[in-house]
Amino acid sequence: CQSQQDEDGRYLLSTEGSGRATAYLESPKIITFQGKTHAAWLDTPPEGFRIRIRTLDHESGVWSEPWTIGSAEDNHGGPALTIDQQGYLHILFYSHHHPFRYRRSVRPNDASEWTPYEEFGVNLTYPSLVCSQDGTLLMTARRSYDDRPWELEMWSKTPGEKWERRGALVKSRFASYSQFAGSLAWGPNHEILHLGTRIYEMPPEEAQSPLTTVGYMRSEDGGRTWTQSDGSAISLPATPESIDVLASGRAKE
Repeated sequence: CQSQQDEDGRYLLSTEGSGRATAYLESPKIITFQGKTHAAWLDTPPEGFRIRIRTLDHESGVWSEPWTIGSAEDNHGGPALTIDQQGYLHILFYSHHHPFRYRRSVRPNDASEWTPYEEFGVNLTYPSLVCSQDGTLLMTARRSYDDRPWELEMWSKTPGEKWERRGALVKSRFASYSQFAGSLAWGPNHEILHLGTRIYEMPPEEAQSPLTTVGYMRSEDGGRTWTQSDGSAISLPATPESIDVLASGRAKE
């Protein structure tokens, strides 16, 4: 309804947004395709955390009603959204140290109806989601463990098949809390896959002074093998010693 648009052209998507409604930049939430823009976020109505989406029709300038895609475990379980070449939307959501839930839109470029959700993975959080030219979905997310270093895992899903774990791309050097903020992006020709990551580590003897490394790696075969920017091969899983380091430092008190 147009009454939710102010004089500067800004539109109020929701009055129930979570404090982390659009948090975690590694998880894309806005897709524009053939005259429509789809925006997903995390709401907090009285019944609990909910994943919602609305669509802007560019020709009419009108936003759709909000559609609810599913629930989230907590305020870490917001959505990651992508689209394939046929226009089908794909979304991951729910998890904070749990399996992810995955759904696909029933119709191309239409967010009003979704397939039943599928669950996959163990102890995953913070998804980054992209789609290959052949329709294969690629996802990275943090994998947490009780007694070993945490990792940034990659999973893939070919059209019509189930999600498959490919393995760890990056790992912490310490068996304690870690965060990776891994972001995936295709190059202009959709041939080179880029990964940027912020590796946040907590050495056990210096838990109040965590280490942070901002790093980069790239793949020319759809995420199966990875190199530094100069083409040097990276043995997986990468660490701050083997990834291209853009910046590093220690938190200050």
